[in-house]
Amino acid sequence: NVMSAFSDTIAGKAVVIDNPVILAKVNKDGKPNWNIAKVPQKKSGTSEAKEPGKFNIGMERFEIKNAVVAFTDNQNRMSANIKGLNFLMKGGLTQDFSNIDVNTSVEQITVISKAENANMTAIIKNQNITINGEVSQNSVDLDIAATSGNIDVTFAKVKYLKNTKIEIKAGVAMDVPKMKFTFKENEVKVNQLALGFAGDVQVMDKDLKLDV
Repeated sequence: NVMSAFSDTIAGKAVVIDNPVILAKVNKDGKPNWNIAKVPQKKSGTSEAKEPGKFNIGMERFEIKNAVVAFTDNQNRMSANIKGLNFLMKGGLTQDFSNIDVNTSVEQITVISKAENANMTAIIKNQNITINGEVSQNSVDLDIAATSGNIDVTFAKVKYLKNTKIEIKAGVAMDVPKMKFTFKENEVKVNQLALGFAGDVQVMDKDLKLDV
């Protein structure tokens, strides 16, 4: 539990990561190159469990500028490349309550799969996502907007999408103790086709209650 290390307030103006290049790989045996953590050794005897301390992070912004991410999965014969990733998050983060103000943009995402029965190429250009709202231990209230400039998808040599534009406007609220999700006048637009939906979804003990 990383957050248990934070017992007091941590404050700072900003954290900015400029032009990072991230290379992630999974070899043919399924082992990722980012799995570098040591396996903790079991200690004999018993020790008292420590209660995690509360954390409070006050920061004006966390920003990633013009990132490049390359992912290769040699076991499943697929790859994904992200070019021109920009991420900006503003607001404070505490254990009890958080304000969320996130803006993300991506110049291009390319996904290629050469797996058996799953030969696919997908290219997404000019992706933009904004998320604003509040998160606490008992509730979540978020407004989400996403746009994609052009989407091309080819599967088994058949082109399913070409120069497709998608816009999403969504409002999502969650009552955590009741496990109830509320969708507020959501709209999905594919080129000129607009689809809207609203309603509630609640997870019961043995059932799923839908009113959409």
